Amino acid sequence: MLDSRLLQQMRELRGNAARMNQTLVRDHGPFLNPYDNLTFFRLPSRPPENRKDLGVTPTCTAFMALALSGQWDDFYSSAADNRGHARKEAKSGVVALLGTNWETAKLDPNNAFTTSLVLRASGMLHNARHLTRNDLNTLLRTQKDEEINPKTGKKRKIADPYRQFHERTVSQIAVQMAKSVPESLRVQNYPPTPTIAYWLLDAGTLPGCVNRETGQHPFDANWPFAVDSGKSTPIRLLDPQAGTSLSGTVPACFI
Repeated sequence: MLDSRLLQQMRELRGNAARMNQTLVRDHGPFLNPYDNLTFFRLPSRPPENRKDLGVTPTCTAFMALALSGQWDDFYSSAADNRGHARKEAKSGVVALLGTNWETAKLDPNNAFTTSLVLRASGMLHNARHLTRNDLNTLLRTQKDEEINPKTGKKRKIADPYRQFHERTVSQIAVQMAKSVPESLRVQNYPPTPTIAYWLLDAGTLPGCVNRETGQHPFDANWPFAVDSGKSTPIRLLDPQAGTSLSGTVPACFI
């Protein structure tokens, strides 16, 4: 039986979320990038300096919030005063994300934290029907796989194969990440974390991630995922640090 205190906390959390959703469109307005009226930046006190100055994690966070709350069209229709224009914003937003550096707080380019967030946001936009299957299987990562050599200060190609995403689609990047665990879940020299694994698991529902010929899901037989067969596939996510597991499901339409 669910503890009454926990139940009350869950109800309060749901109430807080409902209250925040009431002002979600208005609250996001000050963070909208004035150069494209599409992406977002982190602080109104520090607006972007040019069109290339794109906040990846703020944009992904805003995309997920607007998609999950069902207020995507409301926000972009308000910004553009054109509902037809609003329906194109998701694709344009992902194109913008695919063409910029995936760095957060001076982390390495194409790091697991930022990459998983981009993939998760893309998956949520698809689930909210703002992106199509074709979008996720055709839009390409146009940013080159480059990083700064700390010894010389010059650009060099990213050495880690699980961080090489140039000219790969959103779905292909998700598959590549899933097939490269646990290495692909590490950020810099830190060990893999369950949080990033959960985000990647969420992104694993992207259309195109499953091999149509074999029916194999990219998480099959890969740490830290174990997949069982079934119409709604149970997935056990293992936490190597705590020795525990959580369960989730991948919708049958993606299996």
